[in-house]
Amino acid sequence: MYGSTSTMRKVKKVRKATAPVRKKKEVVELGGEKVEFKKGGLKKSLDVPEDYTFKKSELERLKGHEVGKKFQFKGKKFTMDEKLKKQITLALTLMSSKK
Repeated sequence: MYGSTSTMRKVKKVRKATAPVRKKKEVVELGGEKVEFKKGGLKKSLDVPEDYTFKKSELERLKGHEVGKKFQFKGKKFTMDEKLKKQITLALTLMSSKK
């Protein structure tokens, strides 16, 4: 034999980390003020698929929860925080401005 097993080393292949896909920010003008947000941010926060369409009644129900309180949406538990509250408010505003 040319070498013993004790001198042979196993080399692990190291995978290169891929950079996360960054979503572009959308810019919308509301009341003369430009608002910047990441498209799909509310869907990610509420853990729903990207092709999911929110109903206005769903968002109004969610908006009624106070910051810090726990709630359920689509069978999953969440805690309302400032960011989520702002995302819901923005979504409702954009829904009403489409008409």
